[in-house]
Amino acid sequence: MAYKLARVAAGLSDGAFSFKRRREWGSCAGVALVVAAGGRATLLDGTAPAFNRRPGEPPVGLIAAGAGLHPALLDAVRSLAPPG
Repeated sequence: MAYKLARVAAGLSDGAFSFKRRREWGSCAGVALVVAAGGRATLLDGTAPAFNRRPGEPPVGLIAAGAGLHPALLDAVRSLAPPG
């Protein structure tokens, strides 16, 4: 996922998403790159991913895209997301 996020940040991909649970330190650098490039990265519920959280089960799903595309991609991905 970090590679896909880096591609979004560099403008080589329009967006990236995953339905899998991601360990926070496996994606935090990619999220930072997207945000620094002016894009948005959120969980599937639209909230910003949190890092350095207390131990526990990581949240499901991550989506990233340019600021203009992110809302539409988030809506589309939510319609495809498996229940739960």
